[in-house]
Amino acid sequence: MSIDNFWLSTKLPIYAKLCHMATHDFADWLENALVTHNLTASELARRAGVDKGVISRLINRERAPSPETLSSIATALNLPPEIIFRAAGLLPPEPETEAPEEFVLWLQNELKKRGWPMPLAAEYAGISPYFIERILNDKKQPSFEVARNLAQAFGMSDILMFELVGLIPSLTDQASSLVQGPVWLSIMNQLTDEEAEKVLEYARFIMGQREPSR
Repeated sequence: MSIDNFWLSTKLPIYAKLCHMATHDFADWLENALVTHNLTASELARRAGVDKGVISRLINRERAPSPETLSSIATALNLPPEIIFRAAGLLPPEPETEAPEEFVLWLQNELKKRGWPMPLAAEYAGISPYFIERILNDKKQPSFEVARNLAQAFGMSDILMFELVGLIPSLTDQASSLVQGPVWLSIMNQLTDEEAEKVLEYARFIMGQREPSR
């Protein structure tokens, strides 16, 4: 058997199967993205600068997306290209961390309290609705960049949002750990509750959480 015939009989079926799986997975992803961004296939095609038939064929699983088409869709959806390339199976999946349940509930309550639908919240944050959808529906932890944008939208400090999202340890917990160390423990045991609270408050101040009371 020639090398060409060997590839056709062994490698090609595997390659075709992988392309078929990627096409179906991306079609599902694209349909969900249209709903999240409140777009029709025609509107996405116009924003991406591609023919409507290209988007239709992707949704109908009639073709696999080209890198050029993926880049255009990424621009149209205001998403980093690597997210689209991963959705299409052209890049390996990125390791993901679940968002703390407290943060997901907080975000849900804030959106409800402010009367912000997902697209409006994303607009205020200057990010794609995709990122908020991933937090609320997929319970995925946002990146530092997305968390920083959310902090600005909700009028919070970056550090407080990073804590809430679980990207950094709570500064309060760090301060508490500081005074629970072997050296500090013996000192704290010699203080009154009021004095110990003052020490803890000053530790928080040193770590930049807030000004100490006078």
